[in-house]
Order: sequence, then C-alpha cells, then structure tokens
Amino acid sequence: MRIQSAFRRAGKTIDWFIPLHIQTQHVLHRRARLLMWIHVFILVLCLLMLPTSIFIEDASYFPIFFTILSLTISMFVFRRWGNISLSSNILTAIPALALIPLIFSSGGMYSDNLLWLYLCPLIAFLFTGKSSRIFWAVAVVGFHGYLFILEFLSATSYSEDTSEGAAYYFTSYLFLSLMILGIVYIFKLEQDFVIKQLRQHKNTLTRQKEAIEQQANQLREQEQELKKVNKDLEQFAYVASHDLKEPLRTISSFTKLIEQELEKDGNEHTNEYVRFVRDGTDRMNKLITDLLNDIKTKQKEEIEVNLNDVILMVMNNLSASVNERNATINYDKLPVVKGNSTAYVQLFQNLISNSLKFQKADVPPNIHIIHAGINGHHHIKVSDNGMGIPIEHLHNVFEFGDQGEKEKSHCGQGIGLATCKKIVHRFGGDISVASEVNQGTEFTIKLPIV
Repeated sequence: MRIQSAFRRAGKTIDWFIPLHIQTQHVLHRRARLLMWIHVFILVLCLLMLPTSIFIEDASYFPIFFTILSLTISMFVFRRWGNISLSSNILTAIPALALIPLIFSSGGMYSDNLLWLYLCPLIAFLFTGKSSRIFWAVAVVGFHGYLFILEFLSATSYSEDTSEGAAYYFTSYLFLSLMILGIVYIFKLEQDFVIKQLRQHKNTLTRQKEAIEQQANQLREQEQELKKVNKDLEQFAYVASHDLKEPLRTISSFTKLIEQELEKDGNEHTNEYVRFVRDGTDRMNKLITDLLNDIKTKQKEEIEVNLNDVILMVMNNLSASVNERNATINYDKLPVVKGNSTAYVQLFQNLISNSLKFQKADVPPNIHIIHAGINGHHHIKVSDNGMGIPIEHLHNVFEFGDQGEKEKSHCGQGIGLATCKKIVHRFGGDISVASEVNQGTEFTIKLPIV
C-alpha cells in the first residue's frame, strides 16, 4: 500500500511536466506519462552512477553530467511544447551522444557500450513516427559500420585481447539489435492498432451521441409543436362547446313553451314527442358541460388536495338530488392526494350522480365511500345499491361509445365515466368497476400516496 501511495504521489509530480491539453486526452496522457517515467528512470540511473564512478580510476564524469543536464532540459521542453515526438527524439539522442565517446575510449568495435547504444532507438520506436524510427536505426547501424571500417584501417587493434574477429562482433551486435528492434516494432504496431481501434470506437460513440442528441432535439421540437397544437385544440373545443350551449338553451326554452301550449290541448302523442326533444337537448347540454369541465381540469396545476373537502363540495352541489331521492351518503376519513380540486370534484360528482340517477324503484340510494392504503396507494371505493351494470357492458363502461345502449344501465350518459378514467390516469392512478344487476355497483379508485 505504501508503494502504491508513493507511485500515486510520484505520478502527480510527473503530471507537472505534462501540459494540460494533453492531460485531458486519455490515450495521449498515458503515452506522455510513460515518456516522462523513462526520463525519470534514466535520470535516477545517472544519479546512482555518479557516486560509483568516483571510485573508478580514470573515469570520465562528462557523459554522466551531460546526460543529467540533457534529460532535465528535455523534460522542461516537453512541459513547454508538449510534443511527444520531439521529446522522444531528444531522449534518444541524449544517451547516444553520451555513449559515443565512451565507445571510442573503451574498445571501439569491441566495446560493450555498443549494446547500450543499440538500445537507444527503442525509445524512438515506441514514441515517434516512421521517419524518425528509420533515421535512428540507420544512424546506429551506420555508426557501427563506421567502427568496423576503422578497425580494418587502424594500425593497432583491440582484437589482440579477444579470441574472435571484428566481423563476429559486428554481426553479433547487429543481429542482436535487429532482434530487439523487431520485438519492439511488433509491440509498437500492436499498440498503434489498439489505439486506432479505440479512436475509431470513440469516433463512433461520438457520432452516435450526436445523432441521439439530434433526435432528442427533434423530439423536443415535436413535443413543443404537439403541446401548441393540443392547446389550440383545447381552446377551440372550449369556444365551440361554449357557443353550442347558446342554441341549445334557445331550443330548450322554446320546447318548454310548446309543451305548455300543448298541455292545454291534451294531445298526449305530441306531448311525448316534445318530451323526447327536451330529453335530447338535456343530454346534449350535459355532454357539452362535461366537455367544458374536462378542458378546464386540464388547465389546472397539480397541488395537494384534501378529498374530504372535495366530498363536502360534491354533496353541496348534489344536495337537491340527494334530498329528492331520500339518499344516504356515508364516507370515511379520506386522504390528501396530488391533483387539483376541480378535477376531483368532477370525478366524485360523476360517480355519485350515476348512483343517484340509476337507483332501483322504491329503494332509496345508499352510497358508501371507504378508504384503505394498500401497497403504497390509496384505494377509494364508491359503492351503491342501485340497479347495477349488465355484465356485457362492464368491459367498456369507461369508453366512448353508443350511449343509446348504455342508457338502460349504470353506465350513464355523455362522457362522464370516460372523463373519470382520464382524470384518474392523469394523476398517476387507475379506476376499475365491479357490478351485479339489481345488487349495485362498486368503483375502485387507486391513487398514489403523496
């Protein structure tokens, strides 16, 4: 753990030499860090070699001091310009220039420092481009060839101290360097391939992200257009519905006058026809009223609503019908839910109105509203003892349809129950119905707990 912590601290120090624009690019940052670590590694080796060389007789300090100074300059050059290729070439040249005088002074063609010289192009092979790699490979091999020529032209030779000739050392060092450089080059090709794949993958992800953002922008624009169209439609429906009520009032008023006149004549058939007209206008008026109420509830903001206050308001609105039918309405303490009071008044008023309207003959309506909390939801049941709904109509009681067939059942007229379903769904809930003919009906409203 201490070693890892030390490396993390050292990594932060290394990052000081890396420009910020490279640190923001993951792949380049990793390559720059590796290059700086090589600088530090060689620098540490030189610092370790410095005190050791003191005890070596006739040792030259110049190559070591030259390497230390050059490495330091190279690191600051990289911090200034952030050019990986430039710093890699400098890092390759520093040990090569330091080794050349050592090679001449330690045996020339037969010097073991030639092995170190052949390692110098490895840095160029890892971090530079193709032209730099070729240059350094040719430069090192060319220098070795130059030593080989000097060996044959010189009057004295180090070969007297060896059992092998100059050709042996030349070919051995050459093929050893080719093997090392070949391995490094294969590694470099694989590294370049991985980096290329990563960049292609990154570019693909970038294009996909841009396409998704473009689609999201298009969807947002379409959503705004759809909201505008819906708002215009709601305004049109509101105005149209409001305007339709006026001719209906006129028709209803004149129908009542005609009915009063016909009552004097005692014509039962004509009176019945007029009653049909009046009932039709009443149903049409209720349809338009429901539509207007539905549009109004959509335009309200959602707040916390106390359903006890809603029920009191509904009972006040329906007090005349309740007294007329001698009805009884009992309800539990109801919860506070999310929505708006206008919508919930319309919801419960529609349900209770149906219970009052579709009662059994000579049986006063008895309506119960009970509440229970189940699985994170409020369950509110509105039940009655009315005529019930035939089983064949249960599946579509909340849908728009042929109202002529529904008039004989608890389904009611107009869009009342369809509006109830829309209100409950708008506030994240659900509504269901259970019923038996002549036994009564029970609506279950499920709403999220606030």
